[in-house]
Amino acid sequence: MDFKFWYHKEMDLVAPFLNTVFVANEWTPIISSGSTNWVGDKGMALAVAELNFGKGRFRVCQIQLNNRLQTNPTAKIFAQRILN
Repeated sequence: MDFKFWYHKEMDLVAPFLNTVFVANEWTPIISSGSTNWVGDKGMALAVAELNFGKGRFRVCQIQLNNRLQTNPTAKIFAQRILN
């Protein structure tokens, strides 16, 4: 339940932090979300995911961390972990 709404320091209120998601079947989900529109639910989509490539990996993070790291402990922990 830590990944729903986070306090946005600049706006001085709790706000959503995810505007976009993506679908990529080969990628490993780290954080998933729903993909919906006005018509209906399109299933799972990725908010954060990774893809192994050679000896490394690519990571894509759609979560907006700006203005949230100083006031949301979960955001700070997540940012530190995703960068390692």
